[in-house]
Amino acid sequence: MLGDLVHTVLTEEGYAASVLGAVTTAAIRAAVDRLEPDCLLLDSRGPLDYGESWRDAPGPTPGPARCRW
Repeated sequence: MLGDLVHTVLTEEGYAASVLGAVTTAAIRAAVDRLEPDCLLLDSRGPLDYGESWRDAPGPTPGPARCRW
């Protein structure tokens, strides 16, 4: 799974990383509230469908990675 690979790379580099398997609106919001992340890396359902996770993820900028610095 790509999420596992990204998690491994980030944690080996010293970052705190979490992978969210459930991508429902409620699960995303609960994880963001609990973890208060500085950065979200989002996947899509397919090449033309970004799915609910992209629409619902909080962040100052739209796109596949939403980070606050």
